[in-house]
Amino acid sequence: RFRNIAGLDRFQVDPYVTGSSSAGGPRLTVGKSLIDGRLYMTYSATIGTSEEQVIRLEYILGRNVFLVGVRDEQGQVGGDLKFRFEFR
Repeated sequence: RFRNIAGLDRFQVDPYVTGSSSAGGPRLTVGKSLIDGRLYMTYSATIGTSEEQVIRLEYILGRNVFLVGVRDEQGQVGGDLKFRFEFR
């Protein structure tokens, strides 16, 4: 129901403690599926600060192959090629 109202695919609030200090607070995570479900964007931030923000993009290249880009809490940007194997 929330998806229809807000247009978001994921909405999550978790407790969070920062790594640099013992202070913390709630962490808000929202996600949205874009481009016919092939691109998924996730944004996470600690409420009350602007320092602890994470942006993650995941693009589906094939059934088991993903291209992942991340901007972490320190502002560093990185990318990965992720393979998924299934054993039955």
